[in-house]
Amino acid sequence: MVSEPMRAQILSELKQVERRENVRILYAVESGSRAWGFASPDSDYDARFVFIRPMHDYLRLRPLRDVIELPIVNDLDINGWDIVKTLNLFRSSNPPLLEWLNSPVTHPTVKTGGFLLLRGDLQTLRTVLQRSSSPQAFARPKSRCFPVPQGTILIPVASQV
Repeated sequence: MVSEPMRAQILSELKQVERRENVRILYAVESGSRAWGFASPDSDYDARFVFIRPMHDYLRLRPLRDVIELPIVNDLDINGWDIVKTLNLFRSSNPPLLEWLNSPVTHPTVKTGGFLLLRGDLQTLRTVLQRSSSPQAFARPKSRCFPVPQGTILIPVASQV
């Protein structure tokens, strides 16, 4: 569980990330032991988020980093992934991302004051996740195991280097 004072601190930090990095946070959650109700007295807070940059940042010859990581201060660990990285990780059934999408503790996004992804959209994403996640992908890191319906044509996509 996340106390109201800590929730306010997390929201303040997320606002600073948006200003400093010129991003918009689309989705923010608590991850780890506090999200799932088994925190110990020395557990830290693991705030995770998905962000999007302005369009011109995606058109650069040298892409910007696809993660934002803040130093851990006062038991507060905050980091996030760019939406492009997030979608690529979703495609490969990335376990931390699956945890984020199913976290029972969400933080309101900053600029909209609520979820940019509507609750219905998030539920749709969770349903797709449950139907398409591959147990084999958990056993084989880096695999691109993603079950598809019979008769689906697969088009190869270049791997990231």
